[in-house]
Parts: sequence; structure tokens; C-alpha cells
Amino acid sequence: MAILQKPKEDEFGFFEINDYEKLPEQYRADGARYPAKILDIVDKHNVKRAKYMKPNETEVVSLTAFLFAVKTPDGKTWKFATLPMRISGHPRATLFKLLAGILGKRPEYGWDYVALKGTKCDIGWEKDFNENTGEEFLKLKCWPRSPMPAAAPQPARPPEIPIADDENDPNEDIPF
Repeated sequence: MAILQKPKEDEFGFFEINDYEKLPEQYRADGARYPAKILDIVDKHNVKRAKYMKPNETEVVSLTAFLFAVKTPDGKTWKFATLPMRISGHPRATLFKLLAGILGKRPEYGWDYVALKGTKCDIGWEKDFNENTGEEFLKLKCWPRSPMPAAAPQPARPPEIPIADDENDPNEDIPF
């Protein structure tokens, strides 16, 4: 008999899968960038949590988390989940910054970002600093998918200018 159990929520958020700790250190370097695909986006509403910068107070918020599949240069595929983010359209909000990174532009208000499931992007990490604890940590960052490198563009040829071969050229507009 199969018993339906409540899904586990671990320290990584809404997903049980998170290969970040298993990823070799060389792939977690600041500025590293890899091709990725958004596998899933999960929203949870009416979540009670401590307020930001006020741990003694609680608030009820809506949260979202993204699950990515990332391919490293050695050909292995890893899965990474974002931490739960407050659903907010404020330009300084983590979700807004993540969406802007994936799209390469500001997201439109009223748009359902769950439509990003299956979207390909580039993913990496950048160093950040926690002002409260003084700790440095790596933060997930996204960019629009980089196009394949194209052949170097050929320099444009300058336009051909007709050269007058005679001083008395009637087509010459120079008055002297």
C-alpha cells in the first residue's frame, strides 16, 4: 500500500533536490557561467515566516522558488534550486532581479513568470557580502542564454569616391 506523504521542505527551500553542495569547487567560482534550463517553478502562498531584519516579528507572504538543470564543462548535469523568494515586483526584490537576469530586460508587471518553465538561460554565481553577519557567500545569478560565438564581422569597405582626373572637371563642386 502506498501512503501519500507530505513533501519535505529542507534548508534549500521547496525542492528536495539541490546538488550545490556536491558540485566540485572549481565550478562554484565567482563569475563562473554555465548553460541551464528552468525545470520547475513553485509558488507557495500564505507562508508564515520571520520578517526581514526583524526576526521576532512574523509576516504572511507568498514565496516562489526556481529549479534549474545546469550542464558543466565535464558534461555532467546538476540540479540547483533557488532559496524561496518573496513574490514581489519591486526592482530591488530578489525575484525581480532573477527574472530580469533570465529575460535580459525588466519583466512586465502582470506577467505570469511560470511561463518560463523550460526556458534556457545561463547560470552562475557571484560573491556577495552579508552586512549583518560579515560573511561572504556565493549568490545564484542568471543571464539570458549566450548566443553561440559567430565568425568575426568583416570590416565594412569604405564607399568609393570618384576621383577627378582633370582640373577642369565640370562635375567638381569645389569652388577654388
